[in-house]
Amino acid sequence: MTLMINDIADVINISVSNPAESEYDIFVGLEHYDVGEPIITRYGSTKMLTTACKKFSAGDILLARRNVYLRRAGLVKFDGLTSGDSIVIRIKPNLSIEGVNSQEISRLLPFVLNTNAFWDFANTNSDGTMSKRLSPQMLLSYEFNLPPFSNQKPLADKLWAAYSLKASKLKLIDAIDEMVKSQFIEMFGDPVTNSKGWPTKPLSEVAP
Repeated sequence: MTLMINDIADVINISVSNPAESEYDIFVGLEHYDVGEPIITRYGSTKMLTTACKKFSAGDILLARRNVYLRRAGLVKFDGLTSGDSIVIRIKPNLSIEGVNSQEISRLLPFVLNTNAFWDFANTNSDGTMSKRLSPQMLLSYEFNLPPFSNQKPLADKLWAAYSLKASKLKLIDAIDEMVKSQFIEMFGDPVTNSKGWPTKPLSEVAP
């Protein structure tokens, strides 16, 4: 079946005028998105913010509306604030559409918003030239195909399992990298501080 984003989700625009003095500690800016990732895990602090922000809640999806060619959209699992350069998307409460699994659509939507088809649509329909911006109205008009009801949960399970596997592998690679660095420093000392006291020479003396 074919749906529009507007059929299943709303754009939320709740302003918080003084973020630094609000109840929220977490701020998600454009620098905290990971390109092509269906979930947002990085964030900063609201303590130094001086301009109004938008509120989001756990379970919402944030999409960077500026420079859409960078492909930035992801689910958040915490409450916080974001800038006006993000669009806050929330699955409609009490969603009841024949053929749509309301419990799974929120798990599928982050992947829908990270497809080539969606970003091609966003690039084509954004305003501006140098720094293209996608409007909330245009976002809500995007149409996508949803598999049959019986396939929606299995598909969501497979997509999130693949994401979890990828995330675990990346963590393992980071851990191995840190282990190699530690082993190098243990054997040869810190190259920055020369903790082993190795004799040093200018590069020009040892290389042509």
